[in-house]
Amino acid sequence: MRFSMIFKIDKPELPIDYRSGFISLLKASFEMACRDTYLKLYEANTLKPFTFSVYFGNKSKVKDNVVFVNAERFILNFSTASLELGTFFYNGLLKIKKELKDYPLFEARIALESVNLKKEMQIREDTVVFKTLSPFLVRDYIDKNKYLKPADEGFKNQLNQIVAECSKAFLGRESYIEFKDVKTTAKPPIFHYGAPVDGIRGIFALKGDPDVLNMIYQIGLGSRRSQGFGMLEVMR
Repeated sequence: MRFSMIFKIDKPELPIDYRSGFISLLKASFEMACRDTYLKLYEANTLKPFTFSVYFGNKSKVKDNVVFVNAERFILNFSTASLELGTFFYNGLLKIKKELKDYPLFEARIALESVNLKKEMQIREDTVVFKTLSPFLVRDYIDKNKYLKPADEGFKNQLNQIVAECSKAFLGRESYIEFKDVKTTAKPPIFHYGAPVDGIRGIFALKGDPDVLNMIYQIGLGSRRSQGFGMLEVMR
């Protein structure tokens, strides 16, 4: 399930470390729709079958650690492998709109204007070229404060460990992929919860079982997917 939401923002300035605010919005939506689901997702350290990305407009800019949102509107994209979770999130957003009218996002207030269900592709081939909608992270399993880039030693092994963990949780088996860089970059660094992280942006190819590639397309790639990283779109 994949959809995008247009929000209006009354003060179009957000901190560069903005993802935590959207995580709070997701939590609020799930809690308003179904508290049991909210507790299942967030009271335990469980893998979450969803990801999201935020698009501030092609004329947005960053200055002095502040994101200036273009045209006082932005798009929040959401993708999940669970129809139930997608429905809860959608219903929760509608409850926020009906009962609260708007939602606090740092120093601003945001209001939902529209929700558009997106057509989801069905991957049937074993090789797909993806483009990032939000950068993906590959956390070093030895140094938890370090994030690996494609040229780093251990990058592909650690990426496969992450994919295998998700595959075991959501498909019932450990599966692996092959990563081929096409055109990616890890600059500039991204700030998340106050710390700089190397987030990978751009275009790359993945080879693997089609159901694994579909899983990645639906729930995202890499570490911290449910925190606004790793959302992808299919190029070919």
